[in-house]
Amino acid sequence: MKGFLTGALALSGCAAKIRTIASSLLGSSSGSGSGSGSGSGGSSAPAVLTVSPQFPSAAQWGSYMKNDQSGLCDGTETGNAPCFNGADKKSVTAPQTSCTGLSMVDALGAFEWICAVTNGHAVFTSNLKYNKSLGDLIDDSGASPVWRPNSVTLSGGNGGASVAGVWWDPTVLVGRQIPRSLAWHR
Repeated sequence: MKGFLTGALALSGCAAKIRTIASSLLGSSSGSGSGSGSGSGGSSAPAVLTVSPQFPSAAQWGSYMKNDQSGLCDGTETGNAPCFNGADKKSVTAPQTSCTGLSMVDALGAFEWICAVTNGHAVFTSNLKYNKSLGDLIDDSGASPVWRPNSVTLSGGNGGASVAGVWWDPTVLVGRQIPRSLAWHR
C-alpha cells in the first residue's frame, strides 16, 4: 500500500500535504510536517493496564494484613476484626490524571473498583463485591480447582484493558478440594 500511495502522491498537485498526512497515518519514518493538539491525562491509544496486588505481602488468599497496614497478621491480634484479607485488594494505575469520567470493570464481575488520584495518576483499587465469593473466582469443574482468569477494562478517556490472566498463585489450590459451602460470601 505504501508503494501505491507513493505513486499517487507524485501525480498529485498537493503531494507534500498528502505525503505528510499519509506518513502520519502509515507511520512512515521520513517526511516533514507540523501540527498541534491538546488533551488531558493520557495518550490517544487505549492503555495496556497491569493488575497488581495493592498489598504485595498479603497478595495470596489466606494472607491477612493488619488494619493499620503495619504488616501481616500472625494470629496474636486482638480486638474487633484487627485484620483484613489482602488477596482481593488489587491496584491498577491508569494513565489519566483525573478519575472524572472513568470507570473500571473486571471480566468476572467479581470486584468493585474505586478510583482515586495518587501521585498524579488515576489509580483503581478493588474489593470483592458483597454478593461475590471465593467460589466466583475458582473453576472447580475439573479434577482439582483452578483460578479463573480475569482482566480489567477501563472506560472513559481513551479506555484500556489488561491481558486476561490468573491473579493468584495457582499452588494455593493444589491438592485442595474447596466445596461451595466454604466459598463464603462476605
